[in-house]
Amino acid sequence: MKLGALLGFNGEALRGLELKLSRRNGEIRSLGLSAKIGRNGTLTGELRSKAGSRQTVDLESTDAGALFRFTDVYSRMTGGEITTLMDAPSPSSATQLGSVSVRNFAVHDESQLERAVANDRQVDRTNNMAFSTMKVDFTSTPGRLELHDGVVRGPVLGGTIDGVIDYADDEVHLRGTLIPLYGANNLLGQLPIVGLFLGGEKEGLVGVTYEVVGKPGGPVLHVNPLSALAPGLLRKVFEFPANNPYTPPASDDGASSDDNTGPTYQYQH
Repeated sequence: MKLGALLGFNGEALRGLELKLSRRNGEIRSLGLSAKIGRNGTLTGELRSKAGSRQTVDLESTDAGALFRFTDVYSRMTGGEITTLMDAPSPSSATQLGSVSVRNFAVHDESQLERAVANDRQVDRTNNMAFSTMKVDFTSTPGRLELHDGVVRGPVLGGTIDGVIDYADDEVHLRGTLIPLYGANNLLGQLPIVGLFLGGEKEGLVGVTYEVVGKPGGPVLHVNPLSALAPGLLRKVFEFPANNPYTPPASDDGASSDDNTGPTYQYQH
């Protein structure tokens, strides 16, 4: 397949797309993908074979923000280099394991996250928050994506990510910890033995627990500011429960909040 342009979401497009794919008995035997994306970014894909293991699909792009916008995953990321490794689709197994890694990217116009970390006090920062790395493992099944052991690192803010995106029921439930000044916050966590009780390599000494629940088009962020008082492992007491069922809040006139667009942010005390 050769296409001059393939339109996606948010005004993004793949340009000069070339795709070579062959299957036999439902198994992918070869894959080659190349395209331009974003302003000057590239997108490539190939099939990797390892002895004694399942084949994996390797997708890489030099403009992670444009790829996320193209696929309508997230629209507020700019830049970044992304690598996605996942099991190749197979008729013998509906489950695919994989991981996503993104390096050197920024998120813009998410001031709500800054206020959450500052415990609802306005923080004087620019609209761009830089991050050095993000890595998330995932398990994909039909209509469902489970995220595991995700961690985001940046000079201003870091965090952890776990949860589920249920496409069949059109629901999102993610949870984790927001960690301000991630580098300095994790220095004590590097100490042997003692560091495990002070948050380890991911949680940090100071942080606040959060959850994101609701519809993908209008999720709600809940933050527990009391968790900032509990260092390290003690913060587990304030974690939000996994797979908490979401009930859309009713508006004053009795209408469901599903009519609203964009994320809603709430603070839970």
